[in-house]
Amino acid sequence: SVAVSQEEILNAAKEFWQGICSESSFQSDSWDEEAWQQMRMEADALRIDDRDTQGLRITVEDVYSALSKLNANKSGGVDGLLPWMLAFGGDAIVRVLHHMLSSLWSMCYIPRQWRQALIVPIYKKGDKADPGNYRPISLLSVVGKVLSRVVNDKIYERMEELGLLPDEQGGFRRGRGALAMILALSSL
Repeated sequence: SVAVSQEEILNAAKEFWQGICSESSFQSDSWDEEAWQQMRMEADALRIDDRDTQGLRITVEDVYSALSKLNANKSGGVDGLLPWMLAFGGDAIVRVLHHMLSSLWSMCYIPRQWRQALIVPIYKKGDKADPGNYRPISLLSVVGKVLSRVVNDKIYERMEELGLLPDEQGGFRRGRGALAMILALSSL
């Protein structure tokens, strides 16, 4: 058996995943005016403007809802918090989160730590010495996940309210699972 240090293992995994997921393939330093204009048109389609921000404010109910969807048994992320700490924190945690998330949202600011992930390799099968036999998972900030859930729910509600999701769109919609789509197709 070959003795391999933890540092050597980490370096081998790092080299393997960097070859597959190089940062340069995901980032661009140049401004993409066309993409910006496309986002502006999509925001206009949602009819979001300065006079209509009530639906975009984070409420205490939004935080309660997001926390109720948090899986308390999952691992924590880069912020060092565990989901159960927030999920079972009660009214005090909800009030603190509401104040913090509302303040950050009104400033259009998301902390850098919430945009980072701790990448952990999970063994799949085969030779344990082969980095290709591991599946990387990203552990995200738990508080960042709560904010993401609130924002996602707000956008989803708004799109449903304005009828921007076609009936044919079944995936990722409440009450419209694969069975409903199969039944719709079979009735044609």
